[in-house]
Amino acid sequence: ARMLAQAGAGAQGALNTANLASILANLGQGGGAGRAAAQHGPSLEEVVEPRGVLSALAGQPELQSALLAALPESDRSPDGLREALLSPQFAQAVHQVDRLLQSGQGAPIFLSLQLPPPPPANSYGPAAVRSLVSGLEKQAEEKEKMDGPQ
Repeated sequence: ARMLAQAGAGAQGALNTANLASILANLGQGGGAGRAAAQHGPSLEEVVEPRGVLSALAGQPELQSALLAALPESDRSPDGLREALLSPQFAQAVHQVDRLLQSGQGAPIFLSLQLPPPPPANSYGPAAVRSLVSGLEKQAEEKEKMDGPQ
């Protein structure tokens, strides 16, 4: 739950929306679904499935470091990250966020991540999950453009 809360902290923490979007994009979620009906598609629990996240992080040392920085100091290790992602508390936090998205009450989640809420037709169910992932991906792309080559 702490990692999700810090994900909403934006630029304040090492784990920001660009990192989160990159993780989600590496899980194979993203655009191309078109205007499918709101009841078709993945839940947030399917998108942020812990073993899939761990697999996506395997070749992403920068993202691993960002997530490790969001953990309590005593848990800042690959094993600590694995335990956090596989914990019942993380599963519960993802479930609660998914319930809000599925029910159409996810606008505060979008606002906390500095994303515009989706239009009414995409504000509930899997369409809300797609809107969240898409918004995070766009935000990460814009940040990359603003940061420019380093």
